Amino acid sequence: MDGNYLERRTIRRIALVTNPKAGKGRASAAADEAQRHFRARGIDVVGIAASTVDGMRKLIRKALSEPGLDAIVACGGDGLINQVVQEQAERDLPLGIIPAGTGNDLAREFGIPTRVSKAVKIIADGFATRCDIGKLTQENTGESNYFATIACSGFDNICNERTNSIKWPTGEARYLLATFIELINYKPFPATIDVDGKRVFDDDVVLCAAGITRTYGAGMYVCPDADHYDGLFDLTIVGALNRRQFLMQMGKLIDGEHDGLLRCSTSAARKSASISKAWTPGPTAISSSPTQPCWKSCRRAASTWFPAHKMTLR
Repeated sequence: MDGNYLERRTIRRIALVTNPKAGKGRASAAADEAQRHFRARGIDVVGIAASTVDGMRKLIRKALSEPGLDAIVACGGDGLINQVVQEQAERDLPLGIIPAGTGNDLAREFGIPTRVSKAVKIIADGFATRCDIGKLTQENTGESNYFATIACSGFDNICNERTNSIKWPTGEARYLLATFIELINYKPFPATIDVDGKRVFDDDVVLCAAGITRTYGAGMYVCPDADHYDGLFDLTIVGALNRRQFLMQMGKLIDGEHDGLLRCSTSAARKSASISKAWTPGPTAISSSPTQPCWKSCRRAASTWFPAHKMTLR
């Protein structure tokens, strides 16, 4: 996909989605500020607020079914954005982002500033770029979910579960604390991994991540070469390591310095990847939203629209 492709749209009416309980009210405060900025620009705002996933998805579907909407905007973090993507994916409607979460990895990938007024300006200016999304199908249920960041399986999503239970500290420190807590029960698990129909791995693994974008966990570069315009997703596989080995190279793994790391391999998938074999550590996660164990398949599903500033495109 050409990363320089832009379309400009007129933005007159948006749906603004937020979770009022997220971040102890920070997301709600950011949404209130965003509404003021949008309305000052003459943009009509339809507010969508719910504190449960089912309630949120129902309201989003209702808003998207109504005519006259020019964009849907998520005011929150990667978990909220993931819920919006489930309903917005493959629609001809841009998804705007007001970063108000803990990690803000997708916003960072697009160069969207955390200052609300600047994020609103990017959306209101109407530039949109069409980018890749993936689709993950669960092995045991057949359930499918879209993802716009990284789908992961193994130690990293166990840490993701732990992270969601930690209220303080925030940002990257929260993810790092979760990592060190989970190292106490650290254990690789068996996995069989196929990429584009070819067997690439059949052994114990620490983690496997399939990235549309480069980071998760507030800036951890687990898929450092991923490009959300190229029609591929990047895989990072870390084979079985003992606790000491994993600790020794964790810093470089987080910083995206994968070359030369013990039992670490990267590749790009054009069509699909799958991971199977029974394991018990925890669920598969899509960014910060956990689902069920083991991928049946993970593939590039299509592409979707994100508002973008012309200067942020690579």
